[in-house]
Amino acid sequence: MPLFIGHMDPGLRAVAMEKNMSLDGMGARHNEPALFGRTWGKFEEKEDRVPKLEQLNSLGFMCSLNLVLNKKDLIKMELLLLETFGWNLCMPTPAHFIDYYLNAAVQESDLYNGWPLSSLSKTKAFMDKYTHYFLEVSLQDHAFLSFRPSQVAAACVAASRICLQISPSWTTALHLLTGYTWDHLTQCIELMLL
Repeated sequence: MPLFIGHMDPGLRAVAMEKNMSLDGMGARHNEPALFGRTWGKFEEKEDRVPKLEQLNSLGFMCSLNLVLNKKDLIKMELLLLETFGWNLCMPTPAHFIDYYLNAAVQESDLYNGWPLSSLSKTKAFMDKYTHYFLEVSLQDHAFLSFRPSQVAAACVAASRICLQISPSWTTALHLLTGYTWDHLTQCIELMLL
């Protein structure tokens, strides 16, 4: 069973590991990553993927340290983690918005080089690939940190529409869904297309 700390936002993961959370009173200082993985998993994953108490207790490092958690201590530590973060576990990233925006990224009324789309499903598949490519581009340049995560995600869709020669480059439906006009996105799009 994987621990979910690797799947979370890198900024939140760094904060989690840097915070000096005093779990010493419960003899659990060494299992903070496992505990954080469980707490994060409850928030981000499907329930069947969240490690159970028995699974945590059977982890190699828990056994080698002779640590055994009971339900009361586990709940106490989870509450301590949540309080440490002020119950704020979600730091949205552009990836949180991409799938939502992709729902409106391609429509039947769109045109390819001035002609109707020949295959809506193929165009949507290409849109998905291009948008995720631009999402990766945005992760590799700190300049994108000056934009809101939702704005970066919207710019990924717009840049993909440009590359795929879909017109108009930004639709009313996308404007209504994202809350961004073309002018709001121009600077971010230009940075992506450099």
